[in-house]
Amino acid sequence: IVDDDLPCLFAANLTVQEADAAATFRVDLQNGAGAATTSTADVTFRAATMDQTASAGGDYAGFLQTLTIPAGQGGIDVPVTLTDDGFDDDNETFVLVLTDPVNAEGNCRDEAPFCRIVDDEFPSLNLLTVAADRYNEGSVYGFVVRLTTPRQDDTTFDLDLSAGTSNGPGVDYTFTGNGTWTIPAFASEATLTVPFLDDQLAGEPDETIQMNIANANVALGVSNLAAVILDAPELGITGTATSEGTPAEFLVSLDETSTAPIQFRVQFASGTAIVGADFNSGGTGPFTIPAGALTTNVPVPTTAGDGGDAAVENFIITLITPTNATLGPFSSAVGTIADMDPPELSWAGSASATEGGNIQFTVQLSWFSEVGVQFELAFTDGTAARAGIDYNDAGTGPYTIPPGVLDYVVWVPTTADGAPELATEDFSVTLHSPVNAVIGSPATATGYVLDGDQPELTIPAGDTVVEGSDLHFTVHLDPQTIVPVFFNLEYDNGSTQGAADFDASNIGPFSMAAGTADTTITVPTVGDLDHENQEIFIVRVTADPVNAVRGVPFEANGVIDDDDP
Repeated sequence: IVDDDLPCLFAANLTVQEADAAATFRVDLQNGAGAATTSTADVTFRAATMDQTASAGGDYAGFLQTLTIPAGQGGIDVPVTLTDDGFDDDNETFVLVLTDPVNAEGNCRDEAPFCRIVDDEFPSLNLLTVAADRYNEGSVYGFVVRLTTPRQDDTTFDLDLSAGTSNGPGVDYTFTGNGTWTIPAFASEATLTVPFLDDQLAGEPDETIQMNIANANVALGVSNLAAVILDAPELGITGTATSEGTPAEFLVSLDETSTAPIQFRVQFASGTAIVGADFNSGGTGPFTIPAGALTTNVPVPTTAGDGGDAAVENFIITLITPTNATLGPFSSAVGTIADMDPPELSWAGSASATEGGNIQFTVQLSWFSEVGVQFELAFTDGTAARAGIDYNDAGTGPYTIPPGVLDYVVWVPTTADGAPELATEDFSVTLHSPVNAVIGSPATATGYVLDGDQPELTIPAGDTVVEGSDLHFTVHLDPQTIVPVFFNLEYDNGSTQGAADFDASNIGPFSMAAGTADTTITVPTVGDLDHENQEIFIVRVTADPVNAVRGVPFEANGVIDDDDP
């Protein structure tokens, strides 16, 4: 007997939360009376989801399968995966359609079972600062009006930005956005910016602006917000020193960091350094201190190899036209340039003077200096003794060569001691400790003290002899010395025939021991057979005696009488 009372498929409607993982339909077998039943054969059917206000792929994962309820079993679960879309929206539904049954009737009801997805987002509208609520003049302040959850519908609200304690738009800030705003469906926020203006007023207190939202079509969360306008920082510059040819690096600094980038320019003025000649004034800016930084450097190129000039030159740099900052009390600074090619300082040569006089030394510069040059002296004894014995070494300086002068005379006094001594005594004097110059060559000069008490060598009148005899000349020293004296002789032929009449080979050198007053020089004459008149030659002390000088007379005649009838 074939049973013709097939069961039907029944699934109840569902209500789930959007955050649930799945909506699970239970498909059961029922008999004609609506009671649960089973089948002696497997029951198959096709189950498929269909959108109503919910969307497959957005609110749930679409389902399409052929399912089997085994024989003797009363039903089967059909799970549909849900998706939490994160949007504020209404409750949404989809249906499960049951078709193509085998060994069963179709859906026990006329309509397909549905699933209601209950939305769990309840957004509010809030005012928030983008990054910070305190910005310096010249910065751009940003704030947002943000939904806690995006919505499927547009969100509207009224915005009012008021001056607060500031001086209002056009003075302390710029803003034209007051009025009604709309956040489009599925968007979460509106971003707004307020440029803070640099009013170039130093020492202002902090100023506050106020933002408010109202009349929104969703709940309001944080509806009031304040932002602070900080006064612009002060800008200053620090002086620096460099060597010519190396840039002068000036440090420009703020008294505090700023949320805005700072710009400025500079201008230059000559001091002892000349614009264009000693330094390059082309780099006037603009220069920038980035937001959040405190300092930057301003390099100023300097000129090398310009020859002799001031050892230290200076110029002035001044900050001008700052943006997003004001000028502090130290807006100008001095740059100093050390000369890398100062003039060389040297001696013109050695010098001498007779004891009791002043030795005149000349110090010379290799080129003119634009500033005074200073130097000092150091004395070293040679054969002369310092401290007023032979010379005075007290004049060690410092000495100053005025600007624009090449040569400078240094006087060293000597002492007249009234006693015979070495003909020439010496000492050395050395340049040191130069200011605005360097020591050149020669750095040391010799001073010679000529003895004013030197013994004199003289030759009194000689003998008269007959030719063929020796002539004897007495060389006299007055006064006697404590050191040996050396000298040479030279001869003039006079009226003689030179070597035919006398022997001029005895020229020295001759010496006189210490304490000796006289020495005798012998000059042989030549006897001949010619009748001649009386002949005369001259013997002379040369000009270069050692430890003595020539006195008067320093020459004498040698007279030869003829002995031929």
